[in-house]
Amino acid sequence: MSKKAQTIQEILDFKDVTPKLKADALMDLAMAAIAEAEVLAEANRFSLSMELAYGMGGTYSEDWDASSEEEGERPYVWNASSQSC
Repeated sequence: MSKKAQTIQEILDFKDVTPKLKADALMDLAMAAIAEAEVLAEANRFSLSMELAYGMGGTYSEDWDASSEEEGERPYVWNASSQSC
């Protein structure tokens, strides 16, 4: 695909592209959206959660295991949903 899609509909409207390439483009768009959500979460000090399917999810939040004691100085990380079991 020579064109970079900006929306789901643009990807679905691609002509002469295999379903696999469309699926790959949708996954790229989803990953870009997640990266933007991470930036917003860090800048505004909130957590994100995502559940793709049962047992396949996680939370993006401050790393409470990090060495910094100061709130707001800990890095943000993704934690698997199974870590809370």
